[in-house]
Amino acid sequence: KPQQNLTPGRVALSMTSLLMDIGSPTLSPKSRGKSHGWPKGRKRNKAKVYPTVKKRLSKTKKRPKK
Repeated sequence: KPQQNLTPGRVALSMTSLLMDIGSPTLSPKSRGKSHGWPKGRKRNKAKVYPTVKKRLSKTKKRPKK
């Protein structure tokens, strides 16, 4: 028997075919071309290299004075 009320699942199934018929209201994206990149003649500086920080060995515990 046909159902009078539509369930959310049935609405979702029918929306696909409906959207295919009417199409999308949005415009297709426009390509903006390629960026210019790094300017000609500009020097590239290397990143400064810092010395590595090393963990020191654990300090020996001091003996309490007697």
